[in-house]
Amino acid sequence: MNHTRSTIVALGIITALALMASAVRAEIVIATVGPMKGPFAGLGDQMKQGAELAVADLNAKGGVLGQKVKLIVGDDACNPEVAVTVAKFVVNQGASFVAGHFCSAASIAASDIYNKDNILLISPASTHPLLTDRGLENVYRVSGRDDRQGIIAGNMLAD
Repeated sequence: MNHTRSTIVALGIITALALMASAVRAEIVIATVGPMKGPFAGLGDQMKQGAELAVADLNAKGGVLGQKVKLIVGDDACNPEVAVTVAKFVVNQGASFVAGHFCSAASIAASDIYNKDNILLISPASTHPLLTDRGLENVYRVSGRDDRQGIIAGNMLAD
């Protein structure tokens, strides 16, 4: 996803969250969570940089409905147990939106925490069908599912 599209998506989500908020806060807390260290750190760094740019753009334009956006960055190491711990931290920090987690197992484990606290989760890369097949109303993905990718690629090659 390019920078412009990421900013537009982030702006839309944050605006929607701000409109849904019943109490006015001094800032809107969002998070990005992924593998910030270890073998997948390059992917986590891309997530972090994209989120930082989107937040900087929003705040430079006055924030969302006059409220500044605060970014929390979490490192789940693509590990489900660590992801649950990070998700609890994000909840305790008052986040209303999470862009993450990168790995499917981490996303699935953390999504239960976010669901319980009604926090919007949009994963940029988790492909396991179980992430969305459980029907959690606040959990979304922007990448294709594992069980559809082969069919789609095969059809494209055949065409």
